[in-house]
Amino acid sequence: MATGDGNRGGSEPEVSPHTRVTIQQDTG
Repeated sequence: MATGDGNRGGSEPEVSPHTRVTIQQDTG
């Protein structure tokens, strides 16, 4: 989780970007 946050930039929460991708993949 922490890795995703750092990869994104560190400004946005690690849950926001990660959850978004997970939900899209799960739904699609």
